[in-house]
Amino acid sequence: MKQRRPRGAGRDTADGWLPHVAECLASYVYLLRDPREVRPFYIGKGVGGRCFAHLVEARRTRQDSSRDFKKLDTIRAIEGRGDRVVIEILRHGLNELTALAIESAAIDLLGLKDLVNIVSGHHSGRAHVEDLNARYGAKPAQISKHHPVVLIRIARHYHALIEEQALYDVTRSWWRIAKRRCNPETPGSPRWAFAVFDGVVRAVFEIDGWEEPDPKDFAHDPGREGRRAFVGRRSMVMEKRYRLTDVTRWLPKGSQSPLRFVNCE
Repeated sequence: MKQRRPRGAGRDTADGWLPHVAECLASYVYLLRDPREVRPFYIGKGVGGRCFAHLVEARRTRQDSSRDFKKLDTIRAIEGRGDRVVIEILRHGLNELTALAIESAAIDLLGLKDLVNIVSGHHSGRAHVEDLNARYGAKPAQISKHHPVVLIRIARHYHALIEEQALYDVTRSWWRIAKRRCNPETPGSPRWAFAVFDGVVRAVFEIDGWEEPDPKDFAHDPGREGRRAFVGRRSMVMEKRYRLTDVTRWLPKGSQSPLRFVNCE
């Protein structure tokens, strides 16, 4: 029976590391999780593309699979309904012995509490595959002079598993932006909005126009007065060029403004 292709397949980096990322990770401990569940169904350790190998194995027929039918059947069930298996890296930058010790401890803890509670602020702590690809594999963006864009920093709201609607909402609203920049058809106005987290583009939206908040909203949210939100849609064409690229060269250190205009003069 032919496997259904997971939603979003081919549009992101969830099936492998970007060039040179694997060598930055050294040995690591990883989790496989159903996107509808908090607890992982599998914990492993490895190097290189080991965390993705289970997906490759599961996409073979059951007869061709070598072992571990329960894990592979779980992966097939998730992908069979059109979802993606969530791969998270619990720790990276390890040697093999340390990775083995952490793997064993994490497996033991599964019987005690949800692993989602084991979170550290350390730079090599738990992270989603896309976050590590962005951290170690993002190449400097080359923004064409023909692409007037606004870079929008969404640091307080972004996480790797953010839903599409939520990502759109936190990117589009509510910003202090001059009226002269609110007509995408005129010079000085951005035609695309880049959602930026940690200096890396996470999504691109084509801007159709801008709207002002309803004055009735000022009563419970006075901070919206004088601000605007764009109306638009996700641009997959632009994302092929700019998603997961590094735009820090346009983001001055110490700047408090969440908006940065490029090619909008």
